[in-house]
Amino acid sequence: FFFFFFFFFLIGLKRYDKKVDWWSLGVIMYECCVGFPPFYAEDPLATCRKIVHFRRYFRIPSDSSLTEECKEMIHNLICSARRRYGFDELKKHAFFKECPWDNLISMKPPFVPKLKHETDASHFEKVESQQAVDQHKQEYKSSKTTDKNHFWGYTFKRGLDMNSEEIQRMIKELEEQEKLADEKKASDKNSSSTKNSQESSTNTTMTSDSTKSTTNASSSKS
Repeated sequence: FFFFFFFFFLIGLKRYDKKVDWWSLGVIMYECCVGFPPFYAEDPLATCRKIVHFRRYFRIPSDSSLTEECKEMIHNLICSARRRYGFDELKKHAFFKECPWDNLISMKPPFVPKLKHETDASHFEKVESQQAVDQHKQEYKSSKTTDKNHFWGYTFKRGLDMNSEEIQRMIKELEEQEKLADEKKASDKNSSSTKNSQESSTNTTMTSDSTKSTTNASSSKS
């Protein structure tokens, strides 16, 4: 299910940067902590709609036992790209305050999978029948070894056609939402800048008037 979210942004929006990874981390974190995906629906297309309108549909259950730090972290990963956390913000967050960042490489991992080879993905949950998996293994053994081979033991079911008219329509809708959000952010920034400029100008005028009054008062006394 994770890859569905990943490919929706990667293939659908036709642009990929590190911010997509942090969205994916938020999805994984949500499912691990809550117990089900954040935009779950029986129909993959319905899931797409929920992703497109994530501002409306994304919620953390009120009866969940997540800490406030955990909720805040997830909310700052599953959000618009412009305010999504990056690595620096993630490291500084209270949720990871006990994480020994400087010693991670030297630490022994809690679980070390035993791999048959570097592309062995057999520790992933099987999503096909055993017969289909066995056939897949046989195809792997009999195929030529190339960099483009399927990973052994890993299966992927294509949920829907990313080039379908419905998906493309939702992609455009999502892009339009992001565009409007960016324009609003720029407008708010300009308004704030104008307000600060006006306040600064007012303060300067008041200071100037005060100085003139003081000067005039001094002249009168003289």
